[in-house]
Amino acid sequence: MDVGSFVLEAEGVRWAIDLGTESYDKMRAAKLDLWNYSQNSTRWTTFRVGPEGHNILRFDGARQHTDGKAGITQLPADRVGNTLDLTPVYEGQVANVQRVVTLNPDRSVLLEDEWTTGAQPVQASWQWLTRANVTRTPQGLRLEQEGKTLALLVNSSGEVTMDIEDVSQPRNLQDSPNPGLSRLVIRQTTPGNSTAKIRVRIVPGGIDTNQKKK
Repeated sequence: MDVGSFVLEAEGVRWAIDLGTESYDKMRAAKLDLWNYSQNSTRWTTFRVGPEGHNILRFDGARQHTDGKAGITQLPADRVGNTLDLTPVYEGQVANVQRVVTLNPDRSVLLEDEWTTGAQPVQASWQWLTRANVTRTPQGLRLEQEGKTLALLVNSSGEVTMDIEDVSQPRNLQDSPNPGLSRLVIRQTTPGNSTAKIRVRIVPGGIDTNQKKK
C-alpha cells in the first residue's frame, strides 16, 4: 500500500515522512488478520500500514493492488531522476498512471503525476505526510519546521482543492498516536476518457521561487 511513496529531506529537515510500521502487539490486540497480505485484509485498516499513511496517489479512495508491480526507469541523461509506471498498482481504477521525480540542479525537486481515466470519472488524491507547520500560499503550500521553510508550488491540468488534515490522533484500536502529524491532500476530479496531471515543484527556502521554473 505504499508503491510510489517517498521521503524528502532538505536543509537538514525531513519534510515528507514515512511513519514506519505499527506495533504488532497493538495489531494483534485489535484482532487483525496480521499476516494476511491479500487485497481485502484487515491489516490495511491500520493507518501506518495501509494507504492512509503513505505519500501516494489514490483514486476514489481505493487501495492499491497488492499484486501490482511498478516499473522504474531512469530519465534521459540530461535529467536526474526516475519515472515510475504505477499502472499495474491501480488496475481497474484508471487506465494509466505515471509518477516522474526530477532532481534539479538548483536543489529543487519536481514531482509530476499523470493519469488517464477509463470510461468513468475519478477523484484523484495526492498525499503528503509531514510534521511541519503548513500554511496556504497563492502558489500552493508553505511548510515551516526547525526554522526552515519549504514551498510546494502546485500546477495542475484542472481545478484542485488542497486540504491540511490533522492525522495526529489514533483512528482505530490498533493505531498509535502520531504527534504533530498532518496530511496534505490535493484532490482533482477527472472526467472519463481523459488525461490529467498534478505537478508540484518542491523548493527549499533558500531558493528563489520566482526564478524560471524547471
